[in-house]
Amino acid sequence: MSKCLALSIVCLVAGVALVAAPVKILVNDREIKADQSARVISGKVYLPVRATAEAVGGDVEWQAKAKQAVICRGKHCLPITVGRGRDQGRLFGGRVFLPLRHLAQGLGLKVKWDPKLRIVSITRPPAAKPIPGIAGPGS
Repeated sequence: MSKCLALSIVCLVAGVALVAAPVKILVNDREIKADQSARVISGKVYLPVRATAEAVGGDVEWQAKAKQAVICRGKHCLPITVGRGRDQGRLFGGRVFLPLRHLAQGLGLKVKWDPKLRIVSITRPPAAKPIPGIAGPGS
């Protein structure tokens, strides 16, 4: 009986150790909160699209019929069709997720992934400063 109890405790402890810590998302060193956590699947980090896009100053439009989200940030727009292509969106719990690198490259962001600490660091490059005497977009 005591061997069964000891084995059960070892299995329980081992099972707890296998549960991964949640992935933190930092944008310019500030943690963002989303209703669903980022996920690591087959070595790729997937981020919740709306929470991440809005945290970096982007807008998201969902087109339900096409199962497509379009993220725009400044001059960068990134269409995401769920379930098409290897770097496209995936649905988890009714939310669209996108691989970290694809999202960052599509929106002109810098990213770092720390697998030991399970932290995604996203940096928004500063906006370009206008040059005196030269009209900018929309001028």
